[in-house]
Amino acid sequence: MTDTALIIAHMDKRIAEMKEEILAALPKRKAPTPRKKKGVYGRWKNVRLTDKEYEGLLAIWGDTLEFGVQVLDEYIQAKGNLYKNHAFMLEHKWPAERMREKQAEQPKRSLWG
Repeated sequence: MTDTALIIAHMDKRIAEMKEEILAALPKRKAPTPRKKKGVYGRWKNVRLTDKEYEGLLAIWGDTLEFGVQVLDEYIQAKGNLYKNHAFMLEHKWPAERMREKQAEQPKRSLWG
């Protein structure tokens, strides 16, 4: 091998070593957390909730939840508003107030019929 070939081989080896050193010094990236799959609810399929969110809301609202989903779904369809968290809307905001009104309208059920 000629001197030039030896120099080039040495440089290639050194470049590879430097690349490894640089990559080792970089902070490790975290793997992206997988998104929870959300189901769609309502006639227009605008309300998106995970199974866990839906079960939690169902425990809070019972049968009235379907009414709240319908109200939120129709509002989103009509106005085009986007909300980050539909579960939050159904639990705390104006759809929740509409569901409370609906529950107040329903006759109270007793255990004895």
